[in-house]
Amino acid sequence: MTILFAHTTILSVADKVVKEIKSSAIKRFIVMAGCDGRNKSREYFTEVAGNLPNDTIILTVSCAKYRYNKLDLGDIGGIPRILDTGQSNDSLHP
Repeated sequence: MTILFAHTTILSVADKVVKEIKSSAIKRFIVMAGCDGRNKSREYFTEVAGNLPNDTIILTVSCAKYRYNKLDLGDIGGIPRILDTGQSNDSLHP
């Protein structure tokens, strides 16, 4: 998983994403913007990520990814199912 490059990460696979959408391999995107926190009992985002359908791409916008990036979510046509759009403050800049 490539992290910390905000929009550059998404743009680097944009042509592949469009191809997979057109082929119906990617059916939905979900944006995850939040953090599970330090306590083991706070695993909301990790549980959501692990239960999403295999045709879903997760766009991250925060530190939540550091808890669920350990999950083996696979890829869609070579595109990782987790695409990092940066930290929370990265979403403020175009």
